[in-house]
Amino acid sequence: MSNPITFCLARLNLEDDIKVKQRTEEFHGQLSSVPAKFFDSGPNLKVVVCIQLAYESLGNLDWDVGLGSRLAGCTTSAYEKALSLCRKRLDIRSTVTFDALTIALGSSTMLSPVQELWNNFVQEYPKKFTGVDKRNAIQDLEMAAWKGAAVYCCAKAHGETLSKDRLHTLCFCTKPELGQCVKTVERTCLAKLNELKCRSRKSLRSTQARTPKKEVKEVKEKKSEKSTPQPMDIDNTSNEANEQQEAAHNHSVESSKPQTAASTPVTQQKRSSVQQKSPSTQQKLQTVMVSKPNPKVKRSETDVSVDNARKKKIRTVSGIVSMINEQDYTTTKRFLEFCQWKTSMIDQLQRAS
Repeated sequence: MSNPITFCLARLNLEDDIKVKQRTEEFHGQLSSVPAKFFDSGPNLKVVVCIQLAYESLGNLDWDVGLGSRLAGCTTSAYEKALSLCRKRLDIRSTVTFDALTIALGSSTMLSPVQELWNNFVQEYPKKFTGVDKRNAIQDLEMAAWKGAAVYCCAKAHGETLSKDRLHTLCFCTKPELGQCVKTVERTCLAKLNELKCRSRKSLRSTQARTPKKEVKEVKEKKSEKSTPQPMDIDNTSNEANEQQEAAHNHSVESSKPQTAASTPVTQQKRSSVQQKSPSTQQKLQTVMVSKPNPKVKRSETDVSVDNARKKKIRTVSGIVSMINEQDYTTTKRFLEFCQWKTSMIDQLQRAS
């Protein structure tokens, strides 16, 4: 049977790293006194835990706990439990700086408030203990989990929520240990966290007040333009046709006015009688004269074409049928673009297959 350490290192692509292999063998020998029942959850649990401890001892922070648990052959919770046990047995207290945590989490601008919260926590937390317990509490503050909890609480005070999955791997601790540290920091530094919340809100309000109103209006106008639906090409063509018909009809009505005025002497008598009446009656009679042209006048070709178009126009039917536009859409720009897109997608799928 092959060596399990070399097998697991090969699975993790670390077989060429001599330092990791040497430290893994050292940790594996130091854990020989630990009972085997603590590693019954997986066949490779002890070896993978030693590889992770060796990998982290060289200053690497990108270990994947999920990948390690799968290689060990156990669940993530069992893997983290065995890892914390090995750290306690070997008395490994990994340290981490706030610079490394904030940069790894993408929140480097939060460095100064995190440091301020940490200073307050270091002063207030040991006051709860006396004697030997106080000394042990001060030593426990060297654990990286406390700094991770401070970063998490500070981010929460600024309205952001960090991922505990990523944070507990960076702090070399389990998720339950990180959760306990977060609760302790929140209880101990409640007043400081409220102060940070108020400060972050004031800074947000000041930045919003500094932004000019013109920019806000431009943003609103852009949003309204994006929200309003653009009409299709079919609707544009139909609207243009309706406008042309209305313009032709108005032109025919205006051209018929002088012909009706000069056709018969009866109209001249009506005009003279209308001038003697009130202005309201004059307007009514003028509208009647325009709307009822003389039948003896010959109609122009535009009038005949408009009437024929009205006769040929199909009456809409209530329901879904009334929403169907009978204009040919195959010549529109949007349909042609769709055809080009369809053919290009089919060609790409055929090439991929």
